[in-house]
Amino acid sequence: MKNLFIIIGTSKGLGKALLEVVMQNKNNYLIIVNRRKTNQGQNNAVEQQIDLSKIISRKQLNGLFACINSLLKKHALSAVNLINNASVIEPIMPIGQVSRDELTSAVNVNYLNYLILLNHLINFIRKSSRTLRIINITSGAAVSPHAGLGAYCSTKAALEMLGQCINLEQAKNKQIKIINLRPGVMNTTMQQKMCSSQEKNFPKAAIYKKIFKDQKLLDTKLVAQKIYQVFGHNKYWRQSILDVNDIK
Repeated sequence: MKNLFIIIGTSKGLGKALLEVVMQNKNNYLIIVNRRKTNQGQNNAVEQQIDLSKIISRKQLNGLFACINSLLKKHALSAVNLINNASVIEPIMPIGQVSRDELTSAVNVNYLNYLILLNHLINFIRKSSRTLRIINITSGAAVSPHAGLGAYCSTKAALEMLGQCINLEQAKNKQIKIINLRPGVMNTTMQQKMCSSQEKNFPKAAIYKKIFKDQKLLDTKLVAQKIYQVFGHNKYWRQSILDVNDIK
């Protein structure tokens, strides 16, 4: 079966690993969305350049959905699989010491643009006979507060709640499914930024340094393979929140 994958954020880390895993299957067609041009658009992949730190415009939405519609019709694709992966950890400092622009950027990348995108995509799919499966890459930080990560924790919590609301709304509709997936603590630049933070801004910096030193960070390739596995098994789509350790 031929599928369309839309992956938001593929330039590095988990997103890059996801792209590599999905591209291994020649029956998959891809749309990848990044802030900057990455030249990853090759073979069955098309790249859309959208700066998620700013609110997505109507023009950008129209361009993205024109691309989606074109691929669906051209290749007779039966399913759309969306992975909302892009996120930012910054600003890493206590609330009260953060600039307006930093907060706005974090909310736009981690939550608001996903809200807008999902609203349009669900409406788009409802008018067709195709299926839509959505994975929000969230975090344990959605339910575990961290001093210095107020913007990150709260936006991940908002994204998880959005996913749970959509799950309830689509409970009787077999056409649309959504999962909030917590990928665990991975070896990414996000973790490097946390480790290199000053303890006055992020008191748990020493803990994350130890996790890195003890080589307990998960490999992004392994996590990507597990996430891709979710799309092939209906059993995972019966819940709204999934931990990577529960994917067997």
